[in-house]
Amino acid sequence: MGKALKTVVQIHSLLKQFGITRVVFSPGSRHLPLIHLLEQDSDFELYNVTDERSAAFFALGLIQQTGQPVVVSCTSGTACINLASAVIEAYYQRLPLLVISGDRYVEYLNQDEDQQYDQIQSFKGYTKYQALLPRIDSDIDEWYTNRVINEALIELTHHGNGPVHIDFPVGDPFGEVFELDELPRVRKISLETAECSDTQWKKYAEFLSGKKIAVVWGQSVFPSKTLEEAAESFARAYDAVFLTDYMSNCRLPHAIKNMPRMMRVAYKIEEREAMFPDVVIRIGANTIFNYEMKALVKQGDVTFWQVGKEDKVIDGFRKLTQIFEMSESYFFGQMAKHAALVSSSKYFSTWKRLEEESVRPHSDKFDEMRVIEELINSLPNNSDLQIANSWSTRMSQLMDIPNGVRVNCNRGVNGIDGSMSTAMGFAASNSERMSFLIIGDLSFFYDMNSLGIKHVGSNVRILLINNNGGSMLYKPFMQQYLDKGLPMSNLGLGKRLTAKGWVESLGFEYISATSLTDYEEGIERLTCEKSDKPIVLEAFTNYYDDQKSYTVGQMDRRDLSDKMHLGINIISKKLGFKK
Repeated sequence: MGKALKTVVQIHSLLKQFGITRVVFSPGSRHLPLIHLLEQDSDFELYNVTDERSAAFFALGLIQQTGQPVVVSCTSGTACINLASAVIEAYYQRLPLLVISGDRYVEYLNQDEDQQYDQIQSFKGYTKYQALLPRIDSDIDEWYTNRVINEALIELTHHGNGPVHIDFPVGDPFGEVFELDELPRVRKISLETAECSDTQWKKYAEFLSGKKIAVVWGQSVFPSKTLEEAAESFARAYDAVFLTDYMSNCRLPHAIKNMPRMMRVAYKIEEREAMFPDVVIRIGANTIFNYEMKALVKQGDVTFWQVGKEDKVIDGFRKLTQIFEMSESYFFGQMAKHAALVSSSKYFSTWKRLEEESVRPHSDKFDEMRVIEELINSLPNNSDLQIANSWSTRMSQLMDIPNGVRVNCNRGVNGIDGSMSTAMGFAASNSERMSFLIIGDLSFFYDMNSLGIKHVGSNVRILLINNNGGSMLYKPFMQQYLDKGLPMSNLGLGKRLTAKGWVESLGFEYISATSLTDYEEGIERLTCEKSDKPIVLEAFTNYYDDQKSYTVGQMDRRDLSDKMHLGINIISKKLGFKK
């Protein structure tokens, strides 16, 4: 392959794969690398129109005649803004006009560079999608460029037609070589909707036949019976495994319910080959084992599908090739319906065996691990559990939460703010169920006003773990702070507070625990169904013991990821995979 700009190659290849082959362009230099490649490709039909405004309207005529997306391309500077009239017309006519503008490097913006202004803002409010492409200097740049071009081309006809703008940078257009020995077939992301034909469903079913399929089931609010039945039918038909954490609320027979705990045996090299998925299907929201899952699928020839009604591309594993924009239950039902044969890959049984080998950690001390373990072991069936972020969440995932307990946590962006407010709202909506919250002191005092909401009822039960502010914050830096004589208080809350006065003033029953004996007595009261008040049990633990307890039976996730990558690299070479 010649030295064509990598960005231009991505645009060229994806235009071809999406079947967008009519290109109207005006003379200029900054978009010349793209035009020069396209004019050497017989699949493309090029139209040279000197005036940019006229060129864009000419493209609208082609769209009106053919009903297909058409490209209009221009150089940098005012050439780009001259397309505005036609872009606005395309917006209100709902025509799929694709603007591709060459540009200078964004670092030069407002630095007296010739022919440069903020081009990506040219049609703001009148395009369905705007993509400002970077220079490709790294693998991340290349992945990002490929992803957003795919997003842009999908959006031309997604939920109705409309204009889209792609702006790409070129350094010296006269200093580049624009020849390709062979156009590479870069990754295309395809979109499928519920209107998919039976013929196409059969093709998807044939593709999955005999493959090792892992469904990453992210956080979801209590799957419906329809979804559970369809998902389990799919799993039986393809011997698929559902990889979950407790926030997924997936309790199906083919589910590995405790992925965070599973990962402590996942790094064993001898197990690596059997665990490699061929296909990863993602449903639901975020997971607590994202870090580890990315390590599992990072290398190897893995196909990644996204399923759900989201109207955006979510390529968390950087291998996405297919989006199924439909309900998860419909997808699973159709795939099960069109399955050719019941799979005998033994993939699920491999994961199940590893799950059974994983051991629940236990601490004999009065620390965060132990207090969470004791509460979870005592949770009444058919109660609800909210968990605040940070180690409260991670430690809870290592336990065996009863199937009848519904679990929630604000894992969208994993912030500590609002955990208690969310829990109070959740409990208020169903006063017939006991609603528990596990929360650390940093998160508790951040959101303490939520306990004053008048709708807080007697079904609320709070376990407050007070270790002077965030054991997770201490772990990575503790030794450095000790070595340098820096104040440890800067890592956490700063000083020991107590919730006693505040919660009692609001009418809560308050229980304090400074020892395991105190705590075991407090748990009996906290989990008692009969109470005319909400209850707070405050367990005073030590941040040093707490951060240490997290590693009992569980590797630090950075160490785990290193070992996983080591295992992956060895097996990848053995199987002939490339990075």
